[in-house]
Amino acid sequence: MKNIILISSVVCFIFTPLQAYAMEKGVFQPPSLEGYKLEKEFDVDVDEDGIKESNMTRYQNSAGDRILKLKTKNRIWGWAVKRHKYPEDKNDLTKNYAIKDSNCNGIFDEIYRWDEQFYLPDCLKDKGKQ
Repeated sequence: MKNIILISSVVCFIFTPLQAYAMEKGVFQPPSLEGYKLEKEFDVDVDEDGIKESNMTRYQNSAGDRILKLKTKNRIWGWAVKRHKYPEDKNDLTKNYAIKDSNCNGIFDEIYRWDEQFYLPDCLKDKGKQ
């Protein structure tokens, strides 16, 4: 993303284009499933093309916290954590978040708020559907 600099004879403005979401880059560790039990497993259409290409596994602990695991083509590419106090602490990325391996290298390098939409990584999309 590039910054745009506008200069006039009087004032210098620097504009940074706004992102459509609050995704942050970094290295994020998958959540621990210690104390969680498998609640449900089902297929989902993450890339919204009408085909359920991903498998979602939902886990829950005794406090009501949930962890979701997203897997496509035998590769885990996303995790999401939602604490039982949501939405009170919905903006706290240490409690309610989703992480994504954006390029299939095994490193979860993007983090989103729990209620933000995040999509299947391009590296897992079928090339023929483009």
